[in-house]
Amino acid sequence: TPTGNTINWQNKNGNGLHITEFYGVTSVKYGPEYVAAGAQDNSKFTFIDGVWRNEATGDGYDGYIDLNGDINMQINFPRIHKSTDLGVNYSDVNHVTHASNSAVTYNPDDWWKYGKRPAQIMKNGDVYRGRYDLSKKAAGATSWTVISDFYSHSVFALNVLVDISVYEKDDDILFAAFGDRVFKTQDGGTNWTEITPNIDGNLRGFRSIVVDPTNANNVWVTLNGMGKDNPNSPGDYLNRVVKTTNALSSNPTWEDYSEGLPIFLVEEILYEEGSNKRLYVATDVGIFYRDATMNKWECFTNGMPDISISDIDINYCNRKIYAASHGRGLWSADLMPPDYA
Repeated sequence: TPTGNTINWQNKNGNGLHITEFYGVTSVKYGPEYVAAGAQDNSKFTFIDGVWRNEATGDGYDGYIDLNGDINMQINFPRIHKSTDLGVNYSDVNHVTHASNSAVTYNPDDWWKYGKRPAQIMKNGDVYRGRYDLSKKAAGATSWTVISDFYSHSVFALNVLVDISVYEKDDDILFAAFGDRVFKTQDGGTNWTEITPNIDGNLRGFRSIVVDPTNANNVWVTLNGMGKDNPNSPGDYLNRVVKTTNALSSNPTWEDYSEGLPIFLVEEILYEEGSNKRLYVATDVGIFYRDATMNKWECFTNGMPDISISDIDINYCNRKIYAASHGRGLWSADLMPPDYA
């Protein structure tokens, strides 16, 4: 019950057993309800105006819906399937090589080593996608340009990017997270600098990253694994989320931002545009939220069972947040009341 307003989640799964194991979900950000999701063993789903459609070709992961309304969904091995007809038909599309450096190659037989590939679509239609390196496809282009060379930074050859975050106001500023290292660039990828959080020793197991769309100095990173007890606050745990407020400096400083979160991993973090630094995180036991007026995270799961949430996304036109669960299907809820209301 945030500030007297009860937010209720709705089960979006229709009739039957609600046990689909979703890996990822993506929504149109500025338009009518149009959601695509990837599921374990059940590939690609769309949910459009209350109607489900499924096209099964093995595992489905995550993707994005471009400005034309076309679905670009990662499936296993890993390949990208694209639909230009709202998920009725899909075809293979050109996708990014594993790395820019020939010393790091991708073997299709090793598909099981690679999970979700992070992607971000910008308001101008540019698309960024990561595997080992980060690539960019400009709006209207048909080919990708590799904009990193993490092999030159001694990133382990079988490592993969777990998440990326591009600053909307200036896309020369990008952040990229591996499981054990975090990087930034301020020149569109020509030069990369490591900014791995170093509080509490050397943190490892990074999972998700997001930059404040109004101030690129503000960056949050979430962590995998289990947190550790906070000696100053019994029942709270450290190392679930860390943040910096000087990410563009030569040596960013990081601090813990985990107050109120349970011990479990934090799978995904989203920043709500137009808010007072309101963040949503997906965890193994549901969703939590926090903004600049709060001193800890609060539970955001009214009406939702205690389930593992693998991904979340937002539609700003209908002010909905969508949650992909690994075992209980897809859910949606109204966003918190807007700050300007």
